Amino acid sequence: MSSYTNPNSLLRSVLTSMENVAESKPLTFPLPMTPDWKAAKTDDVTPFDLNSSPAPILIGVTGGSSAGKGEVCDQIKSILVSKGLSPESIVFIRQENFYKTLVGECLLSAQKGDYNFDHPDAFDWPLLESVIKDLHQGLPVKLPIYNFKTYERLPETTEISCPKVAIFTGIHMLYERHIREALALKIFVDVDSDLRLARQVIRDTEDRHSHKLETVLLHYVKFSKPAFEDFILPSKRYADMIIPRGKDNEVAIQLLAYHIVDTLQQRDREFKERQSEAVFGTTRDSSAHHSSHNLSPAKKRVSTSLRMASLGGSIEDSSFTALPK
Repeated sequence: MSSYTNPNSLLRSVLTSMENVAESKPLTFPLPMTPDWKAAKTDDVTPFDLNSSPAPILIGVTGGSSAGKGEVCDQIKSILVSKGLSPESIVFIRQENFYKTLVGECLLSAQKGDYNFDHPDAFDWPLLESVIKDLHQGLPVKLPIYNFKTYERLPETTEISCPKVAIFTGIHMLYERHIREALALKIFVDVDSDLRLARQVIRDTEDRHSHKLETVLLHYVKFSKPAFEDFILPSKRYADMIIPRGKDNEVAIQLLAYHIVDTLQQRDREFKERQSEAVFGTTRDSSAHHSSHNLSPAKKRVSTSLRMASLGGSIEDSSFTALPK
């Protein structure tokens, strides 16, 4: 009499093996295309606190379903906090909370498991754009909460005000042009499709929805895979930085986090120079802060770290300093 093997147990073993193989692959170091981030001008000359400035840095993190976007964001936050940024000043905003409330035939399709949540049209783009606009202006925002059992947004909201770093995560964060242009940094988490499918099966059969295996696989073939090929993968070309292997690529994640740290420090310096100019009518000599090639401190730090990484050096050998208090 043959013994029964739980398919999910077997899948977990395969998934672990795939992740171990991914960890053993050679490291790659994609060069980030670092934009010049400029702090908004202000006439306010009160002392500047790095953890409470009005306009946050907006970052978009995208990739296929189950690519590990949330884990990458958690690692970024951990590094930022270790460098002196307060945990409360870093917020995660999930694109899935901006799904449209379903009614009529769309609601019936969702209840049958036949609604395409992977298509860009499933999202409320004007609402997402309004949230990003308010954050750019340093205004408090109310984030929606989506109920995946009733397929509607709840009356309750989550209010956030004055974060220093706002990280948006979702499969279509680089799809809409107006959204892309509002983001200071755009990240694509690039993970093998077989590995993503294995994670998605475990997530949707055990961790989140308790769906049947056949339902998850059918949804993947009918919705997830076409959406990735038609919308998500093409948006990869808009990314400023691509992170191969996702959460396992610690070097790339460290470089990204340290770049954010340097950007915050640069904004702090620029703000204080404007304060000095407003109060005394003069600015400090900036020659000590810029190289002969006119590179920003953030760009110089990232370039230095990439060179060290390619030579086998440790990221911690770089001269990144803690954030000013």
